[in-house]
Amino acid sequence: MRLGLRVSASFAAALLGLGLLLAALLYWAMALRQPLPAAPQAASGPAAADPAAQALAQWFGPGEVRMDVEVSGLLRSAGQAVAVMAVNGQPPRTYRVGDEVAQSATVAAIEGDAVLVRRDGQLVRYRVPAPRGADADQDGIVRRP
Repeated sequence: MRLGLRVSASFAAALLGLGLLLAALLYWAMALRQPLPAAPQAASGPAAADPAAQALAQWFGPGEVRMDVEVSGLLRSAGQAVAVMAVNGQPPRTYRVGDEVAQSATVAAIEGDAVLVRRDGQLVRYRVPAPRGADADQDGIVRRP
């Protein structure tokens, strides 16, 4: 007695896919039902401070925005002033009064020997490094080679 069952290729592929899906579901169900291993106990001695983690916590943690500003020079012409500054390790670029230096920090004023930056409502003064050599005795803006 012969059963007249004919299975098409598409039906066989669908049956194979269903079997694989059920096998994957069964595997993950068994893997996820197992209890988690116990967490390792922390050492009772003092933990060593990680300087990299502390630096990241200072930069990205809550509180005021950290800013490292290095003033390279000042230029003044026809009543307008420009400060050349490197901010947070970036290459130096020019800033005018009102330009944003960093998040919540703008240039408030450019004086003869310093740049005033307004950070969260407070003024912070960044001085130009003192010139060396023949121009060291002059006041105000000094031309540097």
